Amino acid sequence: MGCRLSLFKQQPDMASCLQRLDEAESLLEKMAEKYGRQEASLDESLRRSLKMKSLQSKNLHLLRRKKVVQHYINACHARMNNIYSKRMALEQLNLNQTQLKAMRAAANAFSNFSKNNSVEKIEELQDNMASTFDELMEVDTVLSEPLLNFDDSELLEELSRSQELSSFDQEAPPASFPTSPQRYPSLDDEQAPLIVSSKLPETPVAVQ
Repeated sequence: MGCRLSLFKQQPDMASCLQRLDEAESLLEKMAEKYGRQEASLDESLRRSLKMKSLQSKNLHLLRRKKVVQHYINACHARMNNIYSKRMALEQLNLNQTQLKAMRAAANAFSNFSKNNSVEKIEELQDNMASTFDELMEVDTVLSEPLLNFDDSELLEELSRSQELSSFDQEAPPASFPTSPQRYPSLDDEQAPLIVSSKLPETPVAVQ
């Protein structure tokens, strides 16, 4: 029964494994610092005991404890190195897993593209685009044609007649009109010419 349950147990992911390794490394660092303080205290006690020329058994006891502490300090450092190596291996494994997922996704994308876009479909699409482009060019050509067409020969003939009329108007002499006198003569002006009146004299009519 336990084996069956273990099969359905959720496997830890890469992030949780790295987090647990970090927690273990942090704990080992704290233990190594603690053992380091104990080693320094035992070393100081051993020096003081040697100066005071204490019993040899006491000195041996302090020295044994110091050696035990040094042994576990080295063990903590070895474990931290092992955890560091495991973390680097897990990071590389995570990188490989990510790379494999990307390669698998790319392969699926290529496969789906090949299924949905065969060579025949691409050629058909290209032919449709070419025909559509030709139709658009024809429409553009029709829209670009002028709405009114004029004969160039008729336009040149009319332009020639207009030029002839224009040259004739320039060669014709301007029309002359009589100028009005600058002033009227007065009675005191002896040299002024006399103005002859064209008005007939009035004839008296006899009354019967």
